Amino acid sequence: MNKVMCLNFGWEHIKYIEGLREFKSDIVLYNCTLDRTVFANWPASITYLDKMPSEDVVMWSVENKVAHCISDQCDYSVQLHAKIASAIPCFGPSVKGSSISRDKLLQRQFGKYLEFCLTPLFSLAWSSDDIRVFFRNHGDCVVKPRDSRGSFGVSIVDSEEHIEEAFLKALSCSDSNQIIVEKFVEGQEFSVDVLLHGEVKILGVGLKYQYDKVKTVSKAIVYHLECLELFGNAESVVREVCEVFDYRYGLAHLEFIITPNGEVYLIEGSNRGGGGLTSTVVMSNVCGFSSYDFYLRSCIGKAVKLFDFQPNSSSVALRFFDHPDQVLDTRTNGLNFVKIKSTQYQTKDTKLTDASRPGFFIVKGCKDRFKSIKEFVLEIDSCLKD
Repeated sequence: MNKVMCLNFGWEHIKYIEGLREFKSDIVLYNCTLDRTVFANWPASITYLDKMPSEDVVMWSVENKVAHCISDQCDYSVQLHAKIASAIPCFGPSVKGSSISRDKLLQRQFGKYLEFCLTPLFSLAWSSDDIRVFFRNHGDCVVKPRDSRGSFGVSIVDSEEHIEEAFLKALSCSDSNQIIVEKFVEGQEFSVDVLLHGEVKILGVGLKYQYDKVKTVSKAIVYHLECLELFGNAESVVREVCEVFDYRYGLAHLEFIITPNGEVYLIEGSNRGGGGLTSTVVMSNVCGFSSYDFYLRSCIGKAVKLFDFQPNSSSVALRFFDHPDQVLDTRTNGLNFVKIKSTQYQTKDTKLTDASRPGFFIVKGCKDRFKSIKEFVLEIDSCLKD
């Protein structure tokens, strides 16, 4: 039976594990963080691989005749997946696309070739003095590592007194020790998830909401039919980004800001599905199509069929808790609580980050119940009690 290399599987990948179990796949679990009891009574062979240099993982895959590879919801996995896919070969992201996916500087450089959206003014910052010069010339700015993930190491600088702290924070999260500073763009942030299979198919377009006290960390992503109207040319924009960035296979997660005067800015994009169960549980509820199952089948060489589906055909939200002691009232009329998960993100970090949010819930609105985004969001927030 063909071996399937599973990269960096954690609790977000349970749906993929269920699928692989159903297919009775021989699996190789590289750097898996799940308890081994999850794989009890596995119907085929299991091999565990500890973390090692990527070149060694590729060599091991070739020498041990791995036939397929799968990764999702993890930026660190995209490049390794591409290298394995190129060496075996098998279904996976391209080497070029995976490099752009992981490298925020490359995204800005390739972003200059985009016609349907803009790229924020940016520069490499080798010191806090470089950020200070940029800030004095261009105003409020965003400081971020060149090669981190999510919002790790990202700061919004609106005062010179915060520059040194922002530089050191970004530096601590960068493997390359390279920092990017870019002009802050004011506007509404959108999250777009995409299925790539010979064509670009939008699964869902969501509005992102940040915590008031930490503007770089997402509090909620809300998917509603009205989102498609607010991001009217999403299809053209997304298709162009995927083409320029060479995102050809699998899933993609893109983030944009639309300014009050209608300008569309690309913030970042990755050739993998959205995290926090976005590519699995959230998207399946948003559009009624199991894109993760389609992706899994594509990765392991099974027959696939692309059904017609409508992006944002249901009102769905991924909402993070505000603090660990918050209580959720699930008796609210008109809402279906699809998933509730607490404490999974808790770390020793005392500051609010992507990794320290104290859990989340996924909720789906009853069909035709919510006529506007505002109405939907207010109903969701009314479920939370301090």
